[in-house]
Amino acid sequence: MDDEIKISQLIEAANININDLIMIIQNGANKKATVKQILESKQDTMMEGTWTPTLTTLEDVAPTMEYSIRQGTYKKLGKLVYLSFYIRGNITALNGSENYAKITGIPYASSKTMLESILSVGGLYQMLEDETNANAFINGNIIRVQTQYGEVAGKLKVTPTDGTNYFEISASGWYETNE
Repeated sequence: MDDEIKISQLIEAANININDLIMIIQNGANKKATVKQILESKQDTMMEGTWTPTLTTLEDVAPTMEYSIRQGTYKKLGKLVYLSFYIRGNITALNGSENYAKITGIPYASSKTMLESILSVGGLYQMLEDETNANAFINGNIIRVQTQYGEVAGKLKVTPTDGTNYFEISASGWYETNE
């Protein structure tokens, strides 16, 4: 029968428990109305995944560099996204004329303005000319790393060869998407 629906399919599709299903049925709804109610009551499910952050510039001219670590994770619940990333590498040459830092690869674009989509920078070391009070702003589908309001973005620098010989950045936070 085409109208035959297994209760287990409804429970799984709607992400509800059996007691909620019984209550809907006991309230006198017919089969088609019950299916509609269950599917409309479906709560958002959490999606999780990984992404690969890529450091480049606003002018899309990547520096000459080697990555030792590039990792990103996300959790999406409805229109809210929790994003985190960590990059470690070594910049040996700047190839652009301006070299303003940009990170690409985020899985969902932000639906809000940059000032409403700020990630908390957990660590920033040897990546920018000025690293004081750095912020990571999501602007559409990119992350701009900058140190003050009104600045285009922080300028990348060649990784110093004395000391650790690497740069690193990590950031995380919630933002909203339309996807």
